[in-house]
Amino acid sequence: MKSFNQLLKLLVLITLFSSCEKDEIKTTPLTSLNIVNAISDGQSVRLGSNTTVIPNNANGQMALVAGSNDLYIWPVEDSTHPYYTSNKFETNEGEVYSLFLTGDTTAVESIILKETIPYRTDSIAGIRFINLSPNSAPLNITLSTSPTTNEVSDLAYKQYTEFKSYPGLYNSTYTFQVRDASTQDPAPPLAEFTFYEWDIPRFANVTLVIRGKVGEEPILGITRVNNDR
Repeated sequence: MKSFNQLLKLLVLITLFSSCEKDEIKTTPLTSLNIVNAISDGQSVRLGSNTTVIPNNANGQMALVAGSNDLYIWPVEDSTHPYYTSNKFETNEGEVYSLFLTGDTTAVESIILKETIPYRTDSIAGIRFINLSPNSAPLNITLSTSPTTNEVSDLAYKQYTEFKSYPGLYNSTYTFQVRDASTQDPAPPLAEFTFYEWDIPRFANVTLVIRGKVGEEPILGITRVNNDR
């Protein structure tokens, strides 16, 4: 009887172990790619065979299988003339990237960043800026409440800042104004963007993308891009 009980216990353990093996969940290692479509006069775009359409002056978060990927980003009206290609985009699991498409349709340019996105606490917002206006002079960025104090100075085309911390208290609002850095006293704003108390990115980070053209169509504007891990 003792041997029988021991055998029974052994069979139970084997059954439990086999069940655990069958229930094991296998996950696919992924990488995040945030595509920002800031091409002046550009079309909406797609990534390869992905059905997601990213409008002009907007962004789309894409998930890639970690490892080697072929990137083929094309305007929705002409898949044979891509805006961007990369035959071997190498990534590791859990990494986060941003791909900014800029320039105009005659000369598309790109910036790709491997992101290190800060954690935010205590109702703090992280805000950075990138100049994707292809015909702009270097730009200064101020707050409307302090137009002679630069939050950012001499931001040239395709340059970007680090994330800067701003308090996101319950009644906080911020209006950022973009100005020509070559003028004085200060220059009238070329474009502006306002965070109201209800849409400040508390505990989060965003990029403000300066896009369009100075003195031409499409006119200069600012697009908000949320930066998620």
